[in-house]
Amino acid sequence: MLKSLVPEDLREGFTICMHGRPTIRDLIELLYFKSPELYRRVYNNGELMPDIVIFVRGVDSRLLRHLETELRDGDEIVLLAYIHGG
Repeated sequence: MLKSLVPEDLREGFTICMHGRPTIRDLIELLYFKSPELYRRVYNNGELMPDIVIFVRGVDSRLLRHLETELRDGDEIVLLAYIHGG
């Protein structure tokens, strides 16, 4: 069983329990049921929004297999919206 922490707001998170060998994409798709607002903020038409970075075990998922990264029991997942400009 995988328990993933995803931010609900700046202070707290929540746990999603998953079985088998889930991926980041699977986790994001489950967000629709747990937090539709968060789901719409991070995912659109099957793609991650361009300003969202996902960390798995403290590593940027883009350095792993991105949305196809397999998650393990106890993984902490951080979804981060970054702001940039000049």
